[in-house]
This record gives sequence, structure tokens and C-alpha cells, in this order.
Amino acid sequence: LVIVDPECDDPIFRGFVCNSASVHIQICQVKPEKFSAFPGDWKRKPIGRRVFLQEIDVENYCEHYTVPFSISLRQHLQNPKKRLGQLLVIASLDYGLKTQQNVWGWFQCTTIGVTSYTRNGGIWAWATDLRTGKPIEGATVDWGSWFNSD
Repeated sequence: LVIVDPECDDPIFRGFVCNSASVHIQICQVKPEKFSAFPGDWKRKPIGRRVFLQEIDVENYCEHYTVPFSISLRQHLQNPKKRLGQLLVIASLDYGLKTQQNVWGWFQCTTIGVTSYTRNGGIWAWATDLRTGKPIEGATVDWGSWFNSD
């Protein structure tokens, strides 16, 4: 999970490749409630709405050397003008012979920060406005299927 400050001009997914001149990139707009399915269920079926699927060329590709690649995420967010939204980004390298390597990242561009911890058998969480540092009154945290109440 990567939390991105919406005040940054352009959220970017960055990665590195070795011995591949291109990377397959898939970007899906996702909802917070789908995070509990991540990363397991997305391998069996797509989660969210796919907004980008393309093979991108790696600049400065050189065989046997690790080189960086990046892709802008701003235009794929649910609200690109305010730079807010959640994305699942999957980068795939196909080396042939049925060998594929996937790297994925869940990106949240948000003004809300959630802090949680466990102690003495209990779970505590609070939400904070990242612009002011103040708690968000009335905020609730949904643990989804992460914690069993038994």
C-alpha cells in the first residue's frame, strides 16, 4: 500500500527491470473495500475498473543491466483534477517459456491518514486529516474480513 499526498504534482509508479526492453502495465481504479481481496483475488479475476493496459518501452534499455521505468498515474485517478483516488497497478515482465514476473502496487491518493495498532488483545484506529493533522470526527474504520471477531 502506497499513500500518496494529493499535493504532489504527479503521482508516479516507479520500478526497475533487467533484461527486458518493455513492461506490460495494467492500471485499475479500485475502491477501498476491495483492499481485503488484494493481492489474492485479483490474480483470479480483475478487481476494479481497468483504465489502462499497455506495453511500455523501457528507456535506456541495456541488456544485463537494471534500468528504471516509470508511469504517471494522475490521469488514471478517479478524480484527476484534485489528484484523489485509488489504483491497483500491475507491472508484468514476460520472459518467454511460460515465465512471467508480476509486481503490483495499491496506490491511495488521499487526504486521510489512518493509524492503527493492536495492544492487549484490542485494536485501535483513528483517522486524521493529513492537511491539518487533526482527527476526523465521526470517522469509522471497517476492518472487512481482515480480523475475525471470534
